[in-house]
Amino acid sequence: MPVPSRIRDSCRPFLAEGDVLPRTTELGPVDVHPSLGPTVSFGGLVLEIDEEYVPAIRAADLERGGVGLPDDPLPGL
Repeated sequence: MPVPSRIRDSCRPFLAEGDVLPRTTELGPVDVHPSLGPTVSFGGLVLEIDEEYVPAIRAADLERGGVGLPDDPLPGL
């Protein structure tokens, strides 16, 4: 699901000029800790996330990697 434009616009002030998060960036793996719950780590940060976002992060990483995905059933479209 795409991120709404109002959310993208609210995040832009925190980015350096011309800075973007490339799609080659892996968001996971998601680690599940008994006390913290699910977390992701990147850039030296450990971020706690809600459980509802775990499938989305795993799906995004799977899509980026391309390994384990089925062949496109309609490649000509």
